[in-house]
Amino acid sequence: MATAGDRLTRTRAKVLFAVVSILVVLGGVLILRYAQGSVRRGTFEDLTVALGLVFLAGLGVGYLYQTNERQARNALEASERRFALFMRHLPAVAVIRDMDGRYAYMNEAWERAMGLRREDYLGKSPFDCFPREDAERLIADDRRLAESGESQAVEIELHHASGSRWWLVNRFPLHAEGDRPTHVAALYVDITERKLAEQALKESEERYRDLVENARDLICTHDLKGVLLSVNATVEQALGFATGDLVGRSLRDLLPPDGRHEFDAYVATIARDGVAAGTMKLVTRAGAIRYWEYRNTLRTEDVEAPVVRGMARDVTEQVLAKRALRASEEKYRAILANMEESYYEADTAGNLTFFNDSLCRLLGYPREQLMGMNDRTYTDAESAKKLYRTFNAVYQTGEPARGFDWEIIRKDGSKRIIEASVSLMRDLSNRPTGFRGLVRDITEHRRTEEEKDKLEEHLRQAQKLESIGRLAGGVAHDFNNMLNIITIYAELALGKLGGGDPLRRDLEEILKAAGRSADLTRQLLAFARKQLVTPRVLDLNLAVSEMGKMLVRLIGEDIDFTFKPGENLWPVKIDPVQVDQILANLAVNARDAMDGPGRVVMETANATLGEGYRDTHSYAAPGDYVLLAFSDTGHGMNADTVGQVFDPFFTTKGKLGTGLGLATVYGIVKQNGGLINVDSEPGKGTTFKIYLPRWTGEAQPAPPVREALGPRGSETVLIAEDEEAILRLAERILASHGYRVLAAAAPGDALLLAEQHREPVHLLLTDVVMPLMNGKELYERIRASRPELKVLYMSGYTADVIAHRGIVEDGVAFLQKPFTISGLLGAVRRALA
Repeated sequence: MATAGDRLTRTRAKVLFAVVSILVVLGGVLILRYAQGSVRRGTFEDLTVALGLVFLAGLGVGYLYQTNERQARNALEASERRFALFMRHLPAVAVIRDMDGRYAYMNEAWERAMGLRREDYLGKSPFDCFPREDAERLIADDRRLAESGESQAVEIELHHASGSRWWLVNRFPLHAEGDRPTHVAALYVDITERKLAEQALKESEERYRDLVENARDLICTHDLKGVLLSVNATVEQALGFATGDLVGRSLRDLLPPDGRHEFDAYVATIARDGVAAGTMKLVTRAGAIRYWEYRNTLRTEDVEAPVVRGMARDVTEQVLAKRALRASEEKYRAILANMEESYYEADTAGNLTFFNDSLCRLLGYPREQLMGMNDRTYTDAESAKKLYRTFNAVYQTGEPARGFDWEIIRKDGSKRIIEASVSLMRDLSNRPTGFRGLVRDITEHRRTEEEKDKLEEHLRQAQKLESIGRLAGGVAHDFNNMLNIITIYAELALGKLGGGDPLRRDLEEILKAAGRSADLTRQLLAFARKQLVTPRVLDLNLAVSEMGKMLVRLIGEDIDFTFKPGENLWPVKIDPVQVDQILANLAVNARDAMDGPGRVVMETANATLGEGYRDTHSYAAPGDYVLLAFSDTGHGMNADTVGQVFDPFFTTKGKLGTGLGLATVYGIVKQNGGLINVDSEPGKGTTFKIYLPRWTGEAQPAPPVREALGPRGSETVLIAEDEEAILRLAERILASHGYRVLAAAAPGDALLLAEQHREPVHLLLTDVVMPLMNGKELYERIRASRPELKVLYMSGYTADVIAHRGIVEDGVAFLQKPFTISGLLGAVRRALA
């Protein structure tokens, strides 16, 4: 802003300029008139006057020029002093760099921020001040700024001697003569504290979010109408609702009818006072009422509408305990009568001398009968010895004993497990006079632990099945290939022998052993839930009826077999072969359990399992099921045997059993999403109850049955099999039955044969899993040039591996290894039909 002196100086300059201008004009007019003859020539005085005016004007102009130059220099010096003063006190760092990145200027704030002297770095580049990465970034930014010609504001992090700092940088180009900028000026404002605060805020928000999501307390927000805006995950365990089910609903919906009027008072209180605390009743999804202690606050700042922030803790047990305590106070009017634990005092012989009503309830004796009673009365002999050792140790050492437990016998004969503490009582002379302590019933706690152990055992059972399943799946392919070789070569050798050849029996035994080995592999895969399956929608009554005749032959004529089909039975979706496996294994198990005449009853029915069923079977999912009950009148099983009956390789038949029959049933039921339970007692027989999920989708038509042709053929078959022995066997078998065979030991060889063979190829017989290319990919590539080609897949791998390759579908021709000669020939004819 201009001062009064500056305005006076400018005024004087203007007046002087006006006077000089007048003198110049007057002098010029006289000289012109003299030159034109308007003034008499020779009148020297007039000319002198004119020249004098011009001279005076020149003097004025000179004076004006000197005055203005001095004023401009003074103004420049003053401006520079003001600029230097401004830069000295500017809190931001100011720098100017030329277009080569060298520092042309930096203010004192640069020294304070960098810890470096300015004189040492003028003319140097950022590479002398910062790490290479930071320096390159600064110079590149200067060049981009010069090219764009626009100022910019950015946030950057720089590392230097004083440490890493965050800066808000405002850059702008400086121009001299011409359009190209010569320098770049930048102002750096230290925003490190703000950045640290933002980071701290972010970390705090993350910690808060983690705390909210993992808190055991219920945390929520709602508006003043009670509509829930957010809830944490605890609500799922605490109330049984998913978070998505509650957001947007009114909190009133979770209140019992008798508690909804209290909610209006709660909302009014928090709207008035900004805070409310108390206890609220909420109804769980299962219909149970739980008590929640809350302290909620109202937030009105930085929100569009008031929001109530709430935190609540489940205090149901405490509330119920307090109610029991108040009831006890009202009834007995004594502090000991209100204790949750049972308090007792006994003399040195163990006779009760004082106790509260809780002990009466625990032991089931009235007060008058319990007084003076010895601990041997309500304990067995073993517990009495344990008590004596504990009490004697307290008597001898004077040290209290805490947390020891024993079993008591109540007056009604029922048994409870209690946890007790005992300390020594002394008289004024410090002589022992007896014992005192507290007792609490931990029976339910023990039961909970036992239930937990059962669940853990259930988990271990599943893990054992999974482990053996992985083992079975890993060896199935190679094992089935080896069995295939054994079976076919034995069949080929058998076909060359006459009826009376002594080697026939040996070869027949080899075939039987190979068949049993193949069955064993299938059983392993069945209970491991990895066998190849093709589920279909079926009527279980029809499936059981069709299997009935075979079951009668299986269990024997001396066992009475009865089937009681349920009416209007719901459909299920399961592989029919698996139904046969279940029934066959249960029938064999029943036959072996009876050792002679007996009775087997099979029943089917519709069943709906509710939440109550889960109370005794924690792994069961409520819903609609089809029940298959299989009962026998065998010798039954004790509880220990029932607990292991589905374990793989567990058997009560000694060397006669494999321990895979019921494990197979268990695996099949679990694979199809079902449940299986066992009811059995020694001498009272056994009942297996299998629950298969009800099928609610559309029914599926049975796959068309293609009529198999004769064993011989004349078609061309391309075989792709990476197992050399299997390849040669299949080639030999098919060639000996009239087929023209093209054999390839790798997918690439098969592609080459298909390309080179000029005549038709009718069938591709391919292994599913091969190096570099699987069977399905091979078939699709060959079919691109041979659309009439048909395919027959074969594999010894498990269902999960095959399904991963996308061929386990209805209508796909598939040959499971190991296969027999007739099985191979039949599968080829069906595939060609």
